Amino acid sequence: MKILQIHNFKKITGGEDVILNLEKKMLIKNGHEVKQLNRYNLDEIKNVKDITHTLINLSYSKKSLKILEKEIQNYIPDIVHIHDLFPLWTYSVIDFYKKRNIPIIMSLHNFRSILSELNFFDKNFFKYGFFKNSKILSFIISKIFNKNKKLFFQIDKFIVFTNFSKQQFLNIGIPEKKIIIKPHSLENIEVNSKDYKNKKNQAIYAGLISNEKGILTLIKAWQNIDIKLNIYGDGPLLNKLIKKNKFPNKIIFHKRKDIKYVEHQILTSKILIFPSECYETMGMSMLQAFRNKTLVIASNHGTMSSVIKNKYNGILFKTGCFKDLYSKIIWAINHDNEREIIVNNAFKEFNINYSEDQNYRKLLSAYNRTISEKINEL
Repeated sequence: MKILQIHNFKKITGGEDVILNLEKKMLIKNGHEVKQLNRYNLDEIKNVKDITHTLINLSYSKKSLKILEKEIQNYIPDIVHIHDLFPLWTYSVIDFYKKRNIPIIMSLHNFRSILSELNFFDKNFFKYGFFKNSKILSFIISKIFNKNKKLFFQIDKFIVFTNFSKQQFLNIGIPEKKIIIKPHSLENIEVNSKDYKNKKNQAIYAGLISNEKGILTLIKAWQNIDIKLNIYGDGPLLNKLIKKNKFPNKIIFHKRKDIKYVEHQILTSKILIFPSECYETMGMSMLQAFRNKTLVIASNHGTMSSVIKNKYNGILFKTGCFKDLYSKIIWAINHDNEREIIVNNAFKEFNINYSEDQNYRKLLSAYNRTISEKINEL
């Protein structure tokens, strides 16, 4: 099968970039031909002129059409798999391939398409994630980007990662028959967590350093906890938090590291904290913790509450409540036997639901279904 992946890389690398390349590697390993068409904010948005040009073309990019017109002269895929179109590609990509009857599937890595449906004063607006850490910018940009949203609904199939995400997209009118649930996965790598069982003496957070990710709640909870907390990631609050850090010996900022490095740190950690206060589409670090038998303590809402079953494969705390997070961390530190049972359950669940073999089977099924239904339409 010939698969064309289309993606827009942001200035700060995110989980969707990791998923893109993991799926490419997995598909090639299984005998498929995969080509990527990527555009990079770092290359194309360098100054005020570039920002202005991007904004003018945010709802429909003619430059994207020119790129695709040149590309299709040499490469006609069996299916196009879109990972992200914002801000450089835009919905013009969908228009291009739709007119040529090439099947299109899109992984919904974020809730950007939902923001334009919300009232500015909706109390849940922030939960869908802010652009540049600004509610006003998020509202304006989402309206402009989704001006041609009718094209979004012409996508043949959508991939979401949890039942929670599926419900969010059903709420904006995507037909249920178009939505396929396929969780993230990790490569089939043997991890000997037994070698690290007695070395797990620290805690870890890995993700964006921003308010909606719950980083302030985490730091507040950690003030009376003695074990070391390693924080990996970049974001708008990073420099401010480094300057204001009153406990540099136990709360340590490392900035962003690559996925393999972070996974090794998860392997050597007793606890991974996932305190997000916004809606997440999945959470790669949770899966890494499952595979490495590191306890996940996550906020009790959205995707986290659909992935984590409290005190079965992880621990849930009241979202945004540093006191409840503190009590759950202390419980986990002081209950070795119970923690061991929970991480073993999570490890079993990883092998059943989140292994690379499971991901490949589900992704191939999604491709075949999308192609088959497209052929039947013609």
